Formats: sequence, structure tokens, C-alpha cells
Amino acid sequence: MKSAMLEEGQMLRVQQGEARVNVYRRSEEEIARAKKHEGSKFDTKYPPWWPQEKYPLKYISLAERSMVPKYFVFYDWSPLNGVVTLINRDWYDESEDLTYLGIDWVPGFIDYDNQVYYDTTGRPMKWGPRSDGMELSKVPLLIPPHEYDELTGSVKLLCH
Repeated sequence: MKSAMLEEGQMLRVQQGEARVNVYRRSEEEIARAKKHEGSKFDTKYPPWWPQEKYPLKYISLAERSMVPKYFVFYDWSPLNGVVTLINRDWYDESEDLTYLGIDWVPGFIDYDNQVYYDTTGRPMKWGPRSDGMELSKVPLLIPPHEYDELTGSVKLLCH
């Protein structure tokens, strides 16, 4: 998939077998924030329900959790088994209670059903009452095996 077609702040969702994968292009500000991230002890964990034999996980050990800083690639399932979508101050589901985000949240990803907000490294940052205190709500978004081709500027999903 040619990722150069994405502009900063845009996300593309593609089907990979039974799973869907998102490719998000970070802004320069998001890249700078990601590079400052210290990581989490949960970075290498995955949920027990995840079919690892079908979809082996690829964890990126860098603070950005990506092969190249400008693209973040992740499965669209949260560790709490909810669908994850992009959220921005200009557009979000207004019918949802987002008071747990406070007033200073920035674009990222959200599992509306389980009330978990993730930054653009895929790490959980804020929790609503539905997930607060649940161990799996601390696990970051799952990263599929993929490659980045600098010559073509494209992300290639790897099937196993």
C-alpha cells in the first residue's frame, strides 16, 4: 500500500484476512511527542484472547512504536476487544461521554465502547469509568508484522 498518499493526520484502514489494519500518518508535532515517550512496562504484552497463531504480533521497541516515525501501523482492535478509531477535536462521536479526556486532549485513537484513549504511539493515556482499573486497558494497540520501503514510501503488511 502506497502510504505517501496519506497527509498528516489521516488514517487508512485496510483488510488483512479477518483483521483490519490502520496506517496513520503523524504530524511533525505528533512525531516530536512520540520520540519523547518513555515507554511502558505493558509495551510487550498482548491480550489473552488475541489469536497469536493466526496474527503474530510485531512489537517495535522504539519510543515511537513504529518503523519510521511518520507512520504508525496497528490493528483496529483494542486490547479490550473494542474497535479503535481516529479522534480529533474537529470530529468525534458527540453522543459519547468524553469528559474523562479532560480539556487538553490532542488527536489520537479511541475505543469508544471501552472508553480508552490512546496517543499516536498507540499507548493508552486516559480511561473512562468502563475501563478504569482494568489490566487490559493498559496494554497498547497491537502492531501487525509489516515493512516500510523508503524508496517507494509504502507500507507492506506481512502475512504469516
